[in-house]
Order: sequence, then C-alpha cells, then structure tokens
Amino acid sequence: MTGTMKPSPTRQVDEGVSDTLMFLGIALIVLGMVAVVLSALFTIGTVMICGGLLVAAGIVEFIHASKAHGRKRVFLNIVSSLLYLLAGGIILFNPVAGALSLTLVISVFLLVAGVIRCAYGITHREQRTWGWFVFGGLVDIALGAFITLGWPATGLWVIGLFIGIEMLMYGFTMTMLSIEFKNMEHRLTG
Repeated sequence: MTGTMKPSPTRQVDEGVSDTLMFLGIALIVLGMVAVVLSALFTIGTVMICGGLLVAAGIVEFIHASKAHGRKRVFLNIVSSLLYLLAGGIILFNPVAGALSLTLVISVFLLVAGVIRCAYGITHREQRTWGWFVFGGLVDIALGAFITLGWPATGLWVIGLFIGIEMLMYGFTMTMLSIEFKNMEHRLTG
C-alpha cells in the first residue's frame, strides 16, 4: 500500500509550546515588575554588566595582541585592549557615573531619533503610515526631553525602568501568544 499520508493537523502544533510560552510570559512579567519597582537597582546592575563585558573584551583583546605578529598590529591591539579595560574599569569602579553617562547618551539618541522620525513622516505624507512615524518621533522626543530635563536624577533609575517596561511588554506578548497557541490546539484537536 503505497500512498502519501497527509500529516495530521494536530501534529503540526507542539502541545508543550503554549505552556512554555505561558511560563516565559509570566516569568518576564514578574521580572519586569521587579525591575520597574527596583529600577535604580536594575540600572546599576545593567551598568555593571556593561562594565564587566568591557573588561572581558579588553582581556580578550590583550590575549589576541599577545599572539599577533607585527609591531603596528600589536600596538593597536594593545591600545584597543587598554581602552576597553579603562572604560570597563571606570564603570565598575563608579557605576553611578556610568549610569549617568549612559542615560545622557540614551536621551540624546531619543531626541535625535525622534527628530529624524518626525522628518521622515512629514516628508512621506503620501504614505498611509506617515502619521505613525510622526507619532513615534514625538514620543521619542518627549522621552528624550523628559530624561534630559530630569537629569541627573533620571540617570539613576531610567535604564532599569526601560528594561522593566520592555520585559513587561515582552512578557505580555508571550502570554498572549501562549493563549493563541492554546486556542489553535483546541481548534485543531476538535
């Protein structure tokens, strides 16, 4: 009996996916709430992780420099490794200053990105979505201005707040995706 068997629609949906997504969603929502409530702690923790990564990059770059051949190449690798080590060391030694600096960079980014998005939307008014670009740009400008006007105080908590909000949003997304998968499983299995 040779023939092609059609795969069952129920086999196309992994029954454990919805439970895994629900667990991930709930975990991210809980972590996001903790990050929002303890935003100053999450800000300093995030900055310390960045500092640690810079130090690790400096060590790796130095190891690479010790194995490189040719004076110019070795010299530039050593300078690069020292730059990583210095930046990471400064951040680890004074994470509050690192948070303040990083927050200013984020605020400038938001202000510039907001102006660019608004300009894009205005110059593309013939597109149906031009208003969303302007709206997104105005939100970016408002966030950037809020951070800048509240600086240096905002530098102590805004990074943790943004991370917490992102985790909350992703957690809600995963939870809704889990519910949709569960509904799909029920529709396919009858």
